[in-house]
Amino acid sequence: MPTPESHARPSAHHFAAITAAVVMFANAFPAVKVCLGALEGEQIAHPALAFVPLRFVPVALIFLLVSLIALRRETWALLTRHPLRIALAGLCVVPGYNLCVNAGLEEINPGVSSLIVATAPIQTMLLSLAILGERIQVRRLLGITIAFGGMLIVVTLGQGHHVTAAMLRGALVTLLAPAMWAMFTILLKPVIGSHRPLVATAVAVMIGTVPVLLLFERGSIGALLEAPRGLGSWLFLSIGATALGFWLWTIPLRVISPTALAIFVYFIPLVAIVSSIWLWHTETFNLWLALGGVVVIAGVAQANIGLWRRPAPG
Repeated sequence: MPTPESHARPSAHHFAAITAAVVMFANAFPAVKVCLGALEGEQIAHPALAFVPLRFVPVALIFLLVSLIALRRETWALLTRHPLRIALAGLCVVPGYNLCVNAGLEEINPGVSSLIVATAPIQTMLLSLAILGERIQVRRLLGITIAFGGMLIVVTLGQGHHVTAAMLRGALVTLLAPAMWAMFTILLKPVIGSHRPLVATAVAVMIGTVPVLLLFERGSIGALLEAPRGLGSWLFLSIGATALGFWLWTIPLRVISPTALAIFVYFIPLVAIVSSIWLWHTETFNLWLALGGVVVIAGVAQANIGLWRRPAPG
């Protein structure tokens, strides 16, 4: 049942939560690149797979303690009312999204990866059309076409060197990640209407972490601890970009639709590229990358014009 808050307008604290989440998610791309490099340097067999449990197990343990100590009743109520929905959301956001992003980052740059993930608003819209039966408009089709053109520029010219089959494969794998994130957002929308965002986020992450325990590789923790920036990147990803970031992202879902919230994803590559160049030093500036990014963002904006002029569904 819709809550009174579901018909409210977004307030300052909702936009503050979105802004903080965008900054954390943007810096997650270069941080993952650093961690994968540390694992590869220590000859870990499958870095993209092995890093997923390293990132999420600490978060799941924190959420488990919070759920048992302070949120026990609401956690049980959520599991009783939405068991399948919350389980699917957890599988989408932990193994689904992260395996695709990590596997792609083994072949492509963080800036390219973040631009591909920036198609999440369009994928959210398309999935909402299929699941909720909404009608697509001409301007949205135009936006999808523009964004796809920008994606081609990013993938073929934006990486600064000759495109290989491995890069194209990495780009295609990464393209599945925003679909996973879109499903996570859509699945949690009804849950957030009757439960606090922290509870929904905690339960989804805990459930999604269980299957990735099978991906743990011996020696992976030591590899991160020995890398110069490995420990800092690991802590930032687990505590900042995951525990805090996921929770902050679900807060605005009480008052806006998943499609409207997904619009803010196209700010992530702007922050990610700047951070990768100036803060993390995992990437160098490339004019084609900048051009492709502008085209992608323009397409996403065109596809979503007017969303915030309509009231959010209850």
